Amino acid sequence: MMLDPRHAAWIAAMKAAGRGGLKAADNIVRGETWSTVIRVAADWSGDTITASLGYEPDDGVSEANDLSVNVGSYSGITLQLSSGSTATLEDDADGDGLVSVLFDLHRTPSGGSKYLAFGGWTYITGSVGNV
Repeated sequence: MMLDPRHAAWIAAMKAAGRGGLKAADNIVRGETWSTVIRVAADWSGDTITASLGYEPDDGVSEANDLSVNVGSYSGITLQLSSGSTATLEDDADGDGLVSVLFDLHRTPSGGSKYLAFGGWTYITGSVGNV
């Protein structure tokens, strides 16, 4: 499976705006802790960073998951989901073993206004057995 066609326009808009639009390096494995690092060429450690994972942009559905965020000084921003959270993510509906999912990161600079800083995507995968 490639990127869900429903997500293509949103991802293209993120790329065109210089706000990512890339696939996260690591797939989410259902039932396991997930972590990925977003590299930034600036020190955002004094800013407020929030991030979410969801199936559709602006769908108003409560299925979005807030991500844990750890901001390093020039070392990147780590996004995480616990194993309990990944265990409840959407199941594969078409049998290919992959679910395309989006994530975004909002930044509120110290003394500034909140804005959408980055958007990207990854896959949710499962396991074939009881391991």
